[in-house]
Formats: sequence, C-alpha cells, structure tokens
Amino acid sequence: MKAPPVRFWIGVMIFMTTFTNYMMRSNMSVSIISMVDRKSSNRTPPCKRGENTTVTQKKASSDEVMEEKFVWDESEVGNILAAYFWGYLTTCIAGGILSELLGPFHVIMWTSLASAILTGLTPLSTLGGSAGVIANRFVIGMLGGVAYPAVNVLIAKWAPPVEKGKFLAAMMGNTLGTVVTFNLVGWVTAMCGWAWGFYCLVIFMAVYCIVFFILVTDTPEKSRWTSEAERKYIADSQEGHVSKKKAVPPYLKMFKSIPFWALCTAQFGNLWGLNLILTYAPKFMAETLGFNIKASAGLAALPYLARLICSQIFGIIGDRMRKKNVMSVTKIRKFFIIFSHFIPAACMILIRIAGCQHEGVIVLLVMNQGFNGAVVVSHLINSQDLTPNFAGSCYGIMNTIGMTTGMFVPVISGALNIKYNNELIASTIIYMIGGIVFAGIEYVFGICGFPVIELSMALQTAGIHYIGMRNEQAACYAAQAIGYLTGVPGGVLVVSGPGLLHVCAGMANAQVNCWPVLVIGGSCPQDHEGIGGFQECYQVELARPYCKYAARPPSLSLIPQHVEKAVRLATYGRPGAVYLDFPGNLLQARTTVDQIPTQYTSPEIPLAFPEPRRIEEAVALLARAQNPLVIVGKGAAYARAEPEVRDLIDSTNLPFLATPMGKGVVPDTHHNSIQPARSLALQRADVVLLLGARLNWILHFGRPPRYRSDVKVIQIDITAEELHNSVKSSVAIQSDLKPAVAQLAEGLKMRGFVFDRRSDWWTDLNKKIEDNKKKVEEMALDISEPLNYYAVFHHLQQVLPQNPIIVSEGANTMDIGRSILMNDLPRHRLDAGTFGTMGVGLGFAIAAALYCRHFQPEKRVICVEGDSAFGFSGMEIETMVRYKLPVVIVVVNNSGIYGGLPEDVYNDLQDSGEVTKVTPPTSLSVSTRYENMMNLFGRKGFYCTSISELQNAVKEALKVTDGPSIINVIISPSADRKPQTFSWLTESKL
Repeated sequence: MKAPPVRFWIGVMIFMTTFTNYMMRSNMSVSIISMVDRKSSNRTPPCKRGENTTVTQKKASSDEVMEEKFVWDESEVGNILAAYFWGYLTTCIAGGILSELLGPFHVIMWTSLASAILTGLTPLSTLGGSAGVIANRFVIGMLGGVAYPAVNVLIAKWAPPVEKGKFLAAMMGNTLGTVVTFNLVGWVTAMCGWAWGFYCLVIFMAVYCIVFFILVTDTPEKSRWTSEAERKYIADSQEGHVSKKKAVPPYLKMFKSIPFWALCTAQFGNLWGLNLILTYAPKFMAETLGFNIKASAGLAALPYLARLICSQIFGIIGDRMRKKNVMSVTKIRKFFIIFSHFIPAACMILIRIAGCQHEGVIVLLVMNQGFNGAVVVSHLINSQDLTPNFAGSCYGIMNTIGMTTGMFVPVISGALNIKYNNELIASTIIYMIGGIVFAGIEYVFGICGFPVIELSMALQTAGIHYIGMRNEQAACYAAQAIGYLTGVPGGVLVVSGPGLLHVCAGMANAQVNCWPVLVIGGSCPQDHEGIGGFQECYQVELARPYCKYAARPPSLSLIPQHVEKAVRLATYGRPGAVYLDFPGNLLQARTTVDQIPTQYTSPEIPLAFPEPRRIEEAVALLARAQNPLVIVGKGAAYARAEPEVRDLIDSTNLPFLATPMGKGVVPDTHHNSIQPARSLALQRADVVLLLGARLNWILHFGRPPRYRSDVKVIQIDITAEELHNSVKSSVAIQSDLKPAVAQLAEGLKMRGFVFDRRSDWWTDLNKKIEDNKKKVEEMALDISEPLNYYAVFHHLQQVLPQNPIIVSEGANTMDIGRSILMNDLPRHRLDAGTFGTMGVGLGFAIAAALYCRHFQPEKRVICVEGDSAFGFSGMEIETMVRYKLPVVIVVVNNSGIYGGLPEDVYNDLQDSGEVTKVTPPTSLSVSTRYENMMNLFGRKGFYCTSISELQNAVKEALKVTDGPSIINVIISPSADRKPQTFSWLTESKL
C-alpha cells in the first residue's frame, strides 16, 4: 500500500493545530460552570422540564467533588469568557506578519507550548480573583491569536491550488476540539474537580507539541520527509500563484480593496454566531434548558460534531467544482455563502420560534453549525484566492475584525442578562448582513421623506451605500451612471407624487441611453387612493412609458419575486430603467419570516451568439470594401467588448471613429483613430461596421448628404428591434458584441485580411486629419484674453492626470471638449448621451467618484461644465462635500447658452427698460462667480481668466482629495466652434 504524501500529514497537523487552539479557547466555557457558586442564585432554568420527555435531566451525584467555588456575578463571568478574545484580537495581524517573515513552524510551535503552560497555571491565577483569571486568559488569547494566520501561511506554502478546499477543511479541527473539550472537560470537572479540567489539557498539548516538532516544516523544500516528486508537484502547481520571495504585505492595496472588506464583513457575521454558540452553548444548556454539566457538555458538542463532518463534505464538493470548472472561483465562493451564512441565520430564527422545545432546539443548533461548515469553501478560503503570498496577513486582519465579536458578545450578554431568544435573533441579523455584503456592493441614491425614511435607513443597515442627493433628477442620473460603470443596476429611492415626477426625466434618459437603473418609489397608502390622499398619483402608469418594467407588488411575500424580475429586466437584452411602487401601507406591513420566499435570485445574463452565416457575410463585405469604416458606440463600452474591438482594429488596420461615449473602447490616441476627419469618413465610406452604435441623430441617421446613398451597413446589436432602423442594413447581426466581434476578427484573420495603409482611402483620411489638426491648433494656441474654447481644452489636457474619468455637458463645451480631451480607456467619458439631457453632469460625476473610490482609488474625476449646464444641478456640490468626493469641476463660463453678451452690452440692456423684454433668451449674468459657492463649505474655489491661472488652478485642485473643487474659467461670450462642413442635424430634405 502506497504511503500518503507528506502534505497529507501536514494537513493532519493543521487539523491538530486548530484542534488544540480551540481546546485552549473553549475549556473555560465548560469549567466556568463548576467554578461559579450557582447555589447563591435562586434562578430556575426557564425551560425546566418534567420527567416524561425523551431527553432527561440528571441530578447532581451525591459524591460530587467538593472544592472552592467563586461568587462571581454575570458581568465578571462575561469578562472572564471574553478575556481570551481580547488577547486573541491583539495578535492576529502580528501572527500573519511573523509567519510570513519567520515561517509558520516557529510561530505555531512555541506559542502552543506557552499556551499549555499558562493553561496549567489557571487554577493558580484564581488567587488573584476574577482579575487574575482574566489576565491569564488574556495572555493565552494573545498566544492563540497567531495560530490561524500562521496556519494560512502554512497552507499557502504546502497546498496545491486545487487541494486548498481540503486543507481549509482541515482547519475544522477546531470543531472536533470543541466536541472533545466540552465532553472531556465536562466529565473531568464533574469527576475530579474544575482544576483538573485545565490539567488534563496540558498533557494533551505536550504530546501535540512533540509530534508537531517532528513532522512539520515551513515549506516542502525544508522537509526531510518529502520526496523530490512531491516537491516538484507542489512547486509546479503553485507557479504563478505563490512567490518564494519574502516581501512586505501590500496593506494599502488591501485596505482599498472592496473584495477584502467584503471578506472581513463575511467573517464578522460568521464569527458573531460562532462565538455566541461556542461561548454560551454549555451555559445555555445548563441554565436555560436545565441540564446538569455532563449533559450540557455533551449536547453542546453535537453542533460542532456536525460542523466537522459537513466541512469535510463541503471541502470535497468545492474542490471538485473547481477542478471541473463548473463555475468561476468567485462564483463558487458566493454560492456557498448561502450555506455558510443564510441557512444558519434561518436556523437561529427557528430556534427563537421553537422556544423550550428541547429536542427541536438541539436539532436546529446542529443544523446551524453543520451548514456553517461551508465556510471552508465560501469566505474562509477567499484569503488564499485574493492574495496567496500574503494569506496570513489577510487572514490576520479579517480575523481581527471578526474576533471583535468574541470580545463583546459575552460581555453584553452577561451584563444585560439578555434572554437567549434575543441573542439568537440579533445574530440572525449579523449573519444576513455578512452574506449580503459578501455577495456584492450596491448603491442607492435618493431624497428620503414619507413614506420611505425607514427604508433608506434599512438599506444602510444591510450594508448598501445610500447617497442622499439634493434633487431627484440628479439622484436618477447618478444611479444610472453607476449602473453603466459597474454593470449592476444603481438604485433610486424617491418619495411619492412629485418625487416620482421629478425622477421621470432620469428614467427616460436611462431608457434611451440603455443604462440599467432600478427606481423604487413610495406612494400614497392604498386606502387613501381616490379620496385625495397625500401626494396621490397614479405612479405605476406614470412611470411605464419611461421604463422596461413597472409594477406594484401586491403583498410582502411577493416583493422578492418582483425585485428579481425588475433587476433581471434592467440588465437582460438592452439595459434600461425599471420601476417598483410601494404604497405606504405595504412599507409599514409586517409578516413572518417563513412567509417570505428566498429563492429569487437573478440568473447570470445569457450571452447571445451570432449566426455563423451572418459573420461570413460581414467578413466578405468588409474584405472587398474600398473605403471601410468602423464606428464604435457606447454599447461596446457597456458590453466590456474592448479587448475584442481593439484586436479587430489592430489585426485589420481598419480606420475607426467613436461615438461620444464609445471613446476609449479603442484609445483616442490609437493610430487608426480618424476622429478629426469624421465628416469626410462618414461621407465617403462605402462599408460601415456599427459596433454597439445606433443610426440615430448622433450618426445622422445613416442618410445623405452625410453618407453615400449606396453605403452598405453591417450592424451588430443586442436587440433585434434596433436592426435596420433608419436605413436597411446589408448585414444585420443580433448578438452580444464580445462573441460577434471576436468571430468577425477571426474570420478576417483567416482570410489574411489587412487593410492597406497605403490605400487612397487612408491617404485621404490622413490628409484631412492633418488639415483639421492645423485649424484646431491655431485656435488652441491662441491664448489671448478673453480665452476661447480650444485654448482652454488644449491646455487643460496638458495638466490632467493620466486617464481620468471625464464628465462633460453643455452645448459648445461638450462638443468641442469631446474632440480635444482624450480618452484612452473605456467608460471614462460620461456626457449628455443619446437623449441629449442637460443637468446630468454633477450626478454623473458623483457616481464616477464613488466608482473610483471603491474600484480605482488612484483615478480622478474631471467634470467639465458649461455655465448654463452647471446651473441645472449646481447644488449637488453639497452632496460631494458631504460624502468627501474629490471631483474637479471646471465651469467654462461664456455667460450664456451657446453664447452670452459682453459686459458693457449686458449692462446697457439692464438699464434700458423691462429686462424680460430686452434680455436675449440665451443670455446669462456676466462672468458669474461660481467658484464662490465653495466658500459656503469653508473651501476654496478658483477664478481664472488666463491659461496660466487655469493650469495652476487644476494642479491645486488635484491636491484636494477630501471634497470637490470649482474652477471658474472665463472665456469670450462670442467664442464658438471652428467652421463645420455641415450644420447641426443636417439631413436630406425628404
């Protein structure tokens, strides 16, 4: 029979390390029952039972050991039980660091030995009263705190990636440690006295330390027992995952990582419930259910036995799912959070309902811990996924946060004498929050008021980011922008009546832009409808024209179903807006947990693939084109199709231009970008390939005189209804962009197609590009005052940080800025979009700043506003200040809409008569000092009339990282665009 590999024995010792760690941790939970003089209390167990039940209580034996007992109150007992966790908390992070620098062997070996010695000294510590025991337990906790981070380092060094589930399952030795300790210490203390409950563990620990010293080494390379073949297998499997070099953990990146904080939150929720049951299970059995110490210890151990067995099963299942690539590693972790967090939470709710039904309570406790065994393949292993080189430090930090629960759960429960039902229901909430946050981060924007105030607070309680805005329109603009940037619908929470009316503009914008957003509206109570209720409004009917789905759930139990459908429809196919209506009486209603279904989760968005024959037709048409042109729309950005589109352009040498928010899918600085020759390219192209773009007003409908009358269009769109709109496409392909573009590029490569850079088409395009660049350059280099648009944007570009997210709105400000301010990355430009909406700027900027904070903290947001556009949502700067969002707002101020008036002309008109009859409709106040709005918040704004002032202001504003800045740039009221080949919205006269 072949001997097991050495890593098997390493797994066994990991099991024994966590086994002994929990012996040191949990022995006091049993011993304390015998140490405290309970005869001084007249308390009767609330669930004292009769003799006619299946599980019987045992009376204390007549030969019970007589020894000293201590008169400690509940608060002192709580402090003794919590002291271990106080010490444990102080060394978790240090344990990870020391193990990574010195190696896990020495850290585990010597701290285990010291723990054993101090445990043997526990009876002696009672000479100092409860304070002496607390001090002793505190130091033991410090020694125990290093164990789990050290074990994670040991796993990172020894475990092949596909076996990590089994190694993590070995960490469930803690559950057997609890089982053995509860029974062993319970029996020993009853037979020999409480002091022997500590002495017996010292003997066990001594044997463990000897075996550990012989078998374990830091790495396979240091082990004299490991074969060369096993060393090579481990090294090869870890290549690219684990570094052999010692390095300082990247703490800053960890603390800025959303997945890291999700991991910490999941561990916090997990350990709240675990520490509660670990600490109070024996006490609960004895003092609530009324069992004596032997029965309490045995019954309290059953849940942990279930946890041990189930963790091994879950570990095997998780490893097999990873080996067979059933789903991604991330999805495996999120899938098992259902078992490790949500089902245990449900068990706690049922325990509360079960009350004093002893058998039912015990079964539910067993189920609670059995399903919690799934932690080995949900969040516990996630530190190995996120950073295998620093798994110890990562685990140390997350365990430090999680173990804070061990500090205050016993103290709070003891000091306040909380009933066990309340302890369990509180744990349910924490379990649920841990699971929700681990599953993903969400954002809701809104203005709270009747009847949604409580809902807004509940959202934050559930770990959702709630951003209170100053206007419902801006809230909806922000929510749809976060949906575009993340691919997950943003939420909008609005009040009834006028609140929903205000948000309709945003819903329409999201619908036309094809961005996912979920609007949640409170409404008039149903029994007030038709009789003049407060803010009564037919809200579902009002919202329906502006969204893909609008509904009012008829009951509490159906809310999950409607939410799932709304989120699904917001993201499936062409994304858009959805609306859910909640009348006041529904928001205030109550129901029992068992009546709310929990199976409603949106399946993964299905991927639509193109018809092969359509791809072949498109390849053939492009291959014979004389003047081909690729147009990249914002649909390509939303689809995350930038790798495929860039590969297509690079491999074929085709010229391309981008729609405003399609910029960056292929960098603006790419040598195939023909943006400066846009009009010529559209007018003379014989084959146009549309990638996520629509032939609407932005692309002049695909008609003459902006296009050739015989132009052939290849259109790829996710929505069949969009195909052939405006003009009939020669090849129409319904598909997701990623697979369609990938297949198109592959088909052209197989033909050996590369468009000749020396062709007449490229020659004409390059000549036009150079001509237009010269014209723009002349205006850009003219820095005479008052400034012009081109000079402002050209010199602004010079001082911007690398690849900022640019938000822009206005008339000339947006149009001219689009051609000069470069985007080399996708989803880095947000503007008025397909609906041409003004007022979106600051809402978009808030969403972009939140996105940067949580996903790309090194990135900045630059919001370039015309002075007219800024007026739509200017007070949202208060929102930016409140949430510390570092947005640089540049107001390009020409004192008007399109253009304003010189100061002397404006003043003359003000004095000439009735101002409403003589002031031009496009005129605004001259050189308004918008930057002074920052003074309202004790911050500094910048007023600029020259290029040097502008560039200095931008540099200063970029230094501000805890709030917004306003740079007010005064330009000529008559500044305009360079002469255009066609006037705006030119089309054929039909």
